[in-house]
Amino acid sequence: CILVDLPGYGYAKMSKEEQKKISLLLQDYFIERDGLRLVIVLIDPRREIQQSDNEIIQFLEDNEIDFIVVATKCDKLTTNELTTSLNSLKFGYNLPDGQPIPVSSVTG
Repeated sequence: CILVDLPGYGYAKMSKEEQKKISLLLQDYFIERDGLRLVIVLIDPRREIQQSDNEIIQFLEDNEIDFIVVATKCDKLTTNELTTSLNSLKFGYNLPDGQPIPVSSVTG
């Protein structure tokens, strides 16, 4: 198992041209990885729906690449905020039942 992390991909400060280059690089990476079994899309539930997240999810769906969406930092929200945010993410990204999967560095 190899895990590849793209820290700050959605929040990195870069020009539109740089974002496009990285997006194309990622698309090539995902399509050409024969051993790729699953992409885990990490989303911060404290943020609004992000175009970059939506684009990668759409790309994965369009190319029939298996993925799951994980909501990180869930311990940073109250129970009500978390419930609202998870529902917003589920419907905003048109996710299947059971997603996003909430995780916390505090409680797991």
